[in-house]
Amino acid sequence: MKKKGLTLFEALVVVIIFTILFGLVFEILATGRRSGDIGTTLQDVQVQAKQGLENMIRELYESSTSHIYPSPLTNSANITFQVPIGFDADGELIWGAEGVQAQGIRYSINDQQQLLREIINPYPTGGAVEGGTKVLANFVQSVLFSLPPSSNTLTISLISTKESLSWQSFSSALTSAVYLRN
Repeated sequence: MKKKGLTLFEALVVVIIFTILFGLVFEILATGRRSGDIGTTLQDVQVQAKQGLENMIRELYESSTSHIYPSPLTNSANITFQVPIGFDADGELIWGAEGVQAQGIRYSINDQQQLLREIINPYPTGGAVEGGTKVLANFVQSVLFSLPPSSNTLTISLISTKESLSWQSFSSALTSAVYLRN
């Protein structure tokens, strides 16, 4: 009579085969997770950089070289400016921010790597934030503004950086030239 069951050798072969299969499945899943994390991080960095730059361009386009402080700018980490808010009785533009003539807009980066839009009073040197602060973008490592003398073209360079869950650092660098129309 033949006994039914496995020998020790057969049991070891089965255990080794299942261990290899589980190891391969785990590695495939881990690779997929890392790939997804890298893709998400890279997308976050690119979206934040583009969003921040587009928001600044939209407002700075409305400004004028005579309403940007300081002017000229050479690789400045922040910028203060005014936009048209209406017309006076003579048809001349009234400059300000958020509908108030004495106010200005300042773009800068805080310690949490956020690109901020602040309404300050008085313009141009006021440090008092009056109209609130809005975060335009996150993960912003640096932003530089340049406005050469006798030029209506402001150059903005923005670098956005974020680390993935696997401690890999990803960056997106964007540069744009804004023609100041007023």
